[in-house]
Amino acid sequence: MNNSKKSLIIIILASLFIYILGAWVVPLTDPDEVFYAVAAKDMLLHHSFWTPLQFGHPQFGKPPFFYWLLSLSFYFFGINRFSARLVPALSGVIGVVATYFFTKRVFNDEKTAVNSSLILMTSFLYLIQSKMVLTDITFSVAISLSLYAFYLWFKFSEKKYLYFFGFFSAIATLTKTPLGTIIPLVIIISFLAFSGNPDKIKQFFRHKWWLLFLVLALPWYLYVTIKYGRAFYITYFVRDHYGRLLYSEHGSSDTWYFYPGIMILGMLPWTFYFLNLGRRWFRDNRSEILFFFLWAGGFLYAFYPVHSKLASYILPVWPPLAISLALALQPKYSQNWKRIIIGTLYILFGLSMFSLIGIIKKVYPHLYLEVHYKLFVGVGLLALTEIAAGFLYLRKKVNLSIFVQVFIWLALFITIAPLVAKIKGEYSNGDVRGIIKKYNYYGKPIVATKYNARGTYFYTGYHVVVLSVNPQPFWSPEDVPIISTAQQIKFFFGRYNEILCIIDKKEFRRLNKIFKGKRNNLIIYRNGHRIVLISKKIKSYH
Repeated sequence: MNNSKKSLIIIILASLFIYILGAWVVPLTDPDEVFYAVAAKDMLLHHSFWTPLQFGHPQFGKPPFFYWLLSLSFYFFGINRFSARLVPALSGVIGVVATYFFTKRVFNDEKTAVNSSLILMTSFLYLIQSKMVLTDITFSVAISLSLYAFYLWFKFSEKKYLYFFGFFSAIATLTKTPLGTIIPLVIIISFLAFSGNPDKIKQFFRHKWWLLFLVLALPWYLYVTIKYGRAFYITYFVRDHYGRLLYSEHGSSDTWYFYPGIMILGMLPWTFYFLNLGRRWFRDNRSEILFFFLWAGGFLYAFYPVHSKLASYILPVWPPLAISLALALQPKYSQNWKRIIIGTLYILFGLSMFSLIGIIKKVYPHLYLEVHYKLFVGVGLLALTEIAAGFLYLRKKVNLSIFVQVFIWLALFITIAPLVAKIKGEYSNGDVRGIIKKYNYYGKPIVATKYNARGTYFYTGYHVVVLSVNPQPFWSPEDVPIISTAQQIKFFFGRYNEILCIIDKKEFRRLNKIFKGKRNNLIIYRNGHRIVLISKKIKSYH
């Protein structure tokens, strides 16, 4: 077996290991992960191939491709957390492997290809997104594959690659948004213009890739437009596209420094390698660096003015960053002063890791007492390894330094998996089915806040009534009963002797205030901000 095959096998096994590890342990979290799981489950059970569903009713927040993948996984492996997490994990693996092949073909350098795939595999944001049931990793990988295919066509003039561009552009458009094709097209036109290839622009658009794209991507959009008309248009284009541009869904992230901060933190532990970038690095790889710069800059420019900012929106930027950093690690670009600064920064970074213990102790004090010994082991291991990586880099042992950092990320997720599962348990309703069984609460109403409604429905199959001070608490309207005013709450609760409630502290206080002396709100489970209780009528109350 040659070195290339060995490298590829190691990359595949390592990425599978780190992305799938804990998939059967860590629960699906509310409200985002279960949003997609609910849709896939409903589509599978209702045999609704073309129409995405939420609570059994049409919902057009996203196109269906990611739901199709989840439904397929549910069909073969059962409707559970492992099946759901398998889809983003495999998407992440495909992106890592594609990056290896692309880098090796373009630069004809095995070491750079391996390093680029390892950097992408273990960069913090890409790793986390590959373990979360969200569309973003599949969307990002589809975009990456389409742009990889374009550049291979540009560099080697092999027309077959443009068919791959059309195919993966269609996948991106069916996964999340037509922006998955529009932004890459702007990047491509800009690149061809800046690189002085006007004939290539004509060749690109004369190729029949666009026909393949239309055959694959257009039918679903035509179907839902014809069948649902205004309902689809308002939800998908107005609220989920235009609305996110003008209004912030997460106010704290709507700042000018949000995306730069995400790039710095999300590229850890490789962020310090950006110091290796320089004039010679650019001069030796002028065409590729121009393409990567326009690739990254195009997505940042597109999403920067959007008021509803999320870290995952700029995930497509990660592949060109990973390849750029891998190129910069070549010995010819290493200078003593850069090596000293980078090595020192890794040592300081390792020392700063110990502060994580204090942060977790402050934010999750109840969990800290339970798992503090594992936390010390995990953080200590991470800190010592980063320090070791810094010293190795100072001694010019770059490959060994990279290997040590990759290894520690693999080991770290084994060490802290129980802690992650417990933390995420505060944001999951995976225990509701067990609570219903324990209290023999079958066929009775369930009241939940908007953050707990989808998870409760996913795990139990029970339709819920949403309790909220806002008469329309969801970003996009959902076909689910909502009680918001005191009058509505009194009327609904008055119909039942007992009601299971999955709420937060704020709604718990409101129920106590509304039903003081009339109902007994008995807490049966409490985990952080999440409260599970049974509200019972007091017998003396008529």
